[in-house]
Amino acid sequence: MLLRSAWEAHRRMQVPVLRARISGSELIWTQLRAFYKEVRRSFVLVVDDAFRDARVFDGLDSVGLDVPVTIVTAAWPGELRRAQIRQPIDEIRLKGVDVDERVRALRLFNKQMSDLTDEQRRHFEASSSFLVLMTVLSTGKGLREHYDGILRWLREKDSAVYAVYEYVCFVFQFGVSCPAIVLERLDKAGRFYRIVNREAASSVLFEEDGSNQIRAAHILVAREVSAIYGRSPLNLLDEIASTIDPQDERHRRFWAHLMRAFAQQSQEVVTFSVATVSKVSASICAAPIPELPIWHAFYRAQGLDDEAQRVAELAVNRQPKIASEWANVLGMLRGDDVKGKLLPVMRQWVEDHPEERATFRLYLRLVAEHSVGVLLEPLETFVRTLTLDAEGDLVLVLRLLNRYLSWGRKKRRFLDAGGERLMAVEKIMVAMLGRMDGSLVSSDVARSLLGVVPMLTSLDLRQRALVLILGCRSCGESVVHQAVRTLTVFLGVDVLRRIYVERFEGAELEFKVSFARALRATRHLGLAVEIYEALLEENPNSVLVFFCYGELLIKLRNYGRALELLGVVFEGQPDRRNLRLRLAQANEGLGLLARRAKKEAEAKVYYARARAYLDAAYSRAQQGSRHQMRAQDRMKSMRRKSSL
Repeated sequence: MLLRSAWEAHRRMQVPVLRARISGSELIWTQLRAFYKEVRRSFVLVVDDAFRDARVFDGLDSVGLDVPVTIVTAAWPGELRRAQIRQPIDEIRLKGVDVDERVRALRLFNKQMSDLTDEQRRHFEASSSFLVLMTVLSTGKGLREHYDGILRWLREKDSAVYAVYEYVCFVFQFGVSCPAIVLERLDKAGRFYRIVNREAASSVLFEEDGSNQIRAAHILVAREVSAIYGRSPLNLLDEIASTIDPQDERHRRFWAHLMRAFAQQSQEVVTFSVATVSKVSASICAAPIPELPIWHAFYRAQGLDDEAQRVAELAVNRQPKIASEWANVLGMLRGDDVKGKLLPVMRQWVEDHPEERATFRLYLRLVAEHSVGVLLEPLETFVRTLTLDAEGDLVLVLRLLNRYLSWGRKKRRFLDAGGERLMAVEKIMVAMLGRMDGSLVSSDVARSLLGVVPMLTSLDLRQRALVLILGCRSCGESVVHQAVRTLTVFLGVDVLRRIYVERFEGAELEFKVSFARALRATRHLGLAVEIYEALLEENPNSVLVFFCYGELLIKLRNYGRALELLGVVFEGQPDRRNLRLRLAQANEGLGLLARRAKKEAEAKVYYARARAYLDAAYSRAQQGSRHQMRAQDRMKSMRRKSSL
């Protein structure tokens, strides 16, 4: 299902798709920014069963929302609710096995419902997963009945594998694989050594990618088998606790994940034995920062908020060193605790280590979220060490400045142009613009700049920023349009003309046209006419120039010239619907002028032509669509005018 979802995303949106497997203490979050820097586009990351292991999301906050990645994963019921993730999540609930899928399963085994016994039919109809469905069809038994037989066989075949299988299934029913080194310590006689290599183990025990982590075939299998063994979970936990060495990372991480999953899936508060509690305490004392969020989640699941808070404070006091560790601590704190406990410690760290960019980015986001009023000072420090190729940093600073200025206006902290804070903002902008060049400005940077420009008071800064945006060759047409519209609010036509000459005359034709088209939404239509006339002279065969200039002339009500230009385009591209619409507009305009001049016969001709173009434009439009209904209204108007 995950790979199918990723394939659909790739097929429909043409985005790159990566797949990551859990292997080790951290995932590849730190490499995502570098990957985005290479592809310069959004992408999809597929992670198998991400919510089953807290390590998967370690450091995710340090990546930041400026990396446009969509993570596709799956969760069992309850896992998503228990996850402590700060990033936005869209949940898609999958339905159970439907009737069509049951029919296909029967066909796969060349069976029909009439071939099943009453008991098999009961299991088949009640099954809510493909695993149970396939077990019924392949063995003729329900899942528990099938594995009850396997356990009887296993007990006779190899008692050591039978004993190990109980521990493995008990652990894996919570989604946790068991390290072989822990299993081997569960039997003092050494019978569990290399247990996975035994003949009897080949069909029940599975090693994960050579990692010495042993699991059952499936979580549903583990649950059914554990129920068949029927031993007390607390007794099994005590036996496992006796083998855990808190100084060994493999032991410690396994123990933490098991205890967290056990607590989260318990329906009530569990009273653990003294031995188990002692091993928990010893593991917490020995745990580095990345493991503490697991124990924090364990205590939260038990409703022991004071103990959870103690773990969070322990993480703060251990002084995180890298961005992922700070993100670990952040995940354990909320609201006032972030502002009161984490930010002061983090501030001192980034002042001492400004070269740690990932941690600095996270700190700036936290300040903007929890204490935006003091954002300027760390932002100035961050900007001083900016490099030209740090596109993500440029976008981050601009977005934070936008947030700070919006906060300042909303709170009325500084409205006057000479305000100290506003001067500090513009000082940061001067430093940034001095480091940027139009050829290095991406579309993301340009959009972020456009968000800040209207809130600046310095006319010189506004002009410099907008000129920089217009010099960006990678910016889309929408960015150019927005920049030109913003320019016209602050700058006169002479300055606009100079910008066009300096920045656009040597550009490609499409870029020049985009500038002229953007002027349509401003008061400087005369400059747009100048540009189009020059482009017509330079490009007498350009369909793009003819069409766009024709659109502008319709707005200027120069319908005759518009009809002349659009007619040239129509000769080569008669099937373009938007072209027919513009021709209809031009003819309608000429009809209106003829009617005002008391030339009724001429007006009817123009209106009839307009109606014909509309008929042709919308003849293939879907019935009942918004375009079709608008066309019908327009054609009724044309018929009425042409019949007058």
